[in-house]
Amino acid sequence: MHWRSSFFIGLALAMLVVVGAFKALAVASPIAQDEPQTSNCQFDLGKYVDPDRVLLGDASDVTLVVSGTCPGRPLPVDLVLLADESTSMGKRQGGRPGEPLPTKPMPTEGTPDPSAIPPTKTPAPGAERTPGPGAEGGEPPFCNPGGGHERTPTATPTRWMWKTPTPEDRLPRPTPIGEYAGTKDQIREIQSWVNDFVSRPEIQADFASGRLRAGFVSFNTRARIRQGLSPDPGRLVSSVRRLRASGETRINQGLRDAERILNGSGARPDEGQGGRIKIVVILSDFQFCQRDMRKLSGDVNVFAVGFGVRQYDRPKLAQLATTRTFVSEQHQLKDTMQGYSTLARGGRAVTVDQLQVRDELDERLTLLPDSVDPPTVTISGQILQWQLKSPTLPMTLSYSVRPMATGIISVSKSAGIVWTDSEGAVGSAPFPDARIEVIALTPTPTPTSTFTPTPTPTLTPTATPTPTPGDLFLPITHKLWPKPEPTPTVCKPELQTVDIALVIDTSISMGDPTQAGGKPKLQAAIEAAEELTRMLKPTDQAAVVGFNSTSTLATVLTNDRERIAAALRSLPATQAQGTSIDIGLLAGLSELESERHIEGNHRSIILVTDGHQTGPGGNRAVRDAAIVVEGAGVQLIVIGLGSDVDEPLLRSIVSEPELYFRAPNAEDLLAVYREIARYIPCP
Repeated sequence: MHWRSSFFIGLALAMLVVVGAFKALAVASPIAQDEPQTSNCQFDLGKYVDPDRVLLGDASDVTLVVSGTCPGRPLPVDLVLLADESTSMGKRQGGRPGEPLPTKPMPTEGTPDPSAIPPTKTPAPGAERTPGPGAEGGEPPFCNPGGGHERTPTATPTRWMWKTPTPEDRLPRPTPIGEYAGTKDQIREIQSWVNDFVSRPEIQADFASGRLRAGFVSFNTRARIRQGLSPDPGRLVSSVRRLRASGETRINQGLRDAERILNGSGARPDEGQGGRIKIVVILSDFQFCQRDMRKLSGDVNVFAVGFGVRQYDRPKLAQLATTRTFVSEQHQLKDTMQGYSTLARGGRAVTVDQLQVRDELDERLTLLPDSVDPPTVTISGQILQWQLKSPTLPMTLSYSVRPMATGIISVSKSAGIVWTDSEGAVGSAPFPDARIEVIALTPTPTPTSTFTPTPTPTLTPTATPTPTPGDLFLPITHKLWPKPEPTPTVCKPELQTVDIALVIDTSISMGDPTQAGGKPKLQAAIEAAEELTRMLKPTDQAAVVGFNSTSTLATVLTNDRERIAAALRSLPATQAQGTSIDIGLLAGLSELESERHIEGNHRSIILVTDGHQTGPGGNRAVRDAAIVVEGAGVQLIVIGLGSDVDEPLLRSIVSEPELYFRAPNAEDLLAVYREIARYIPCP
């Protein structure tokens, strides 16, 4: 075979191999794309056993607590900058303030041309009825051509231009009123503003992620689409450099083309209601004709940025903006960015659509089927499984088990949840381990009798023998207050009375939610505290203390539930800067040691804070205050709310390690307070 034939045959075979590889990739790609995404929902799972120490054959209650939140999905942003490049945005070259630009070229030779003589500042009759440039809410002179807004030149020229005279040149001719030029180059100001806008970190981040795409439209007598929607900020900056001031202001032309970009073939699909954020930012002096003003469609957010210091038309600025919070001046970029951030944070809400809870019990435990709650459960041997649609979180599931063997037994071989969120993404999380200590009852020895014979022939039994006592072991689950004495006593909650000081952080940061769309932390703390006070007995007392850089005693110790609730609801009015935890602790202790404390009542402080100590003395002051609280025999319980807490400090000041509770989200507080109720009144 000729070498050329061999070469071409080999080349053909190689091409077939390459084509086959591409086909294989084409087939494999859709499969990879169909794989479900991982959900960003975050869950906090709890598992509790009560009692956790039982006699063999007795039952224990098992509680599963499921709480969690799903962060909103950020929506894509399509943004159009709409810049005014009319004559009024340029700088006047010579002439007098208030003079229009010439509407045609001046002759260069001959006799004076009356039509080229600049008008005086005195308007023609009727012109004073229309406010001039800079007048708020007025119409620029060019908005009414031929309606008396023309200027007739004076007989005395201010400048000589020579041409060959004609009969028509000897007749005075009116000069149409054009758009006034300014005293400052606002085109340069727009270019500088756009550079600053693009350089903002949040804008850079949204461009880099592909979330933000921006376009650019300029307008004067007509509109020009200078840049379609693009994720490249460099193209946006480059298009702004081409602006040149000329012509009259026709805002309607610019609005039409901005909307055309947002809804055209190059725009992203809306993906249903609320699937995309659309923004138009108008950069102008707002010297528009009223007839050209029009609103964009309701789903477009319009920002209005005024240029020209005090020369822009404020009423028209506010009229075009979607809300007054979207109105700003050229030197107030931070206000525009605040509005942008507000819109950008408002992503699509994500919820849990399907939730599966699965718990496989240890073989040494027997499930009591009638105890399962909710009862909509599938039981297969040792496996319990709940299928829940659109669950309300937090939620509690429970059941009871009876141990069939002694020792320490883990309740479950495995337990966890699997969920699907409203975006179709899936996730899973395990429950923590929970154990039961099972003890066998030691039998009581049987007493024996001893008979002693008498000297007489008749045997007479002695008195009833005294049995020898044996050891009897009875397990008792108890909590003691205060610390165990040599002879401990059993705490019976129904017989105990408590005094509680609710010490709640009222710093400024407590007004923020722990997650987008969630409750403010302070509001959640108040609602959860109200729930706790409703769990107290009528004889129990509570006080409310708010603290920031100082402390506020909202109510003294009282058993009036309405008074306590009113005090809790008053806390938002006391919010201020600073977080002095030590001051809050000492204020709570002071009330617990006042004459209102009932002798014999157990005393507790429940501290809720979301931040770090900022008061004088730092962390040392907090630890010293905790030592004073402990020395007074007061139990200290601490809740760290949110992700930005000084957890090592808070863990170091509680009375017992298990009395520190972490609430990552404000919505978790209610479950935390219910758990705390187990420690009160028996610490």
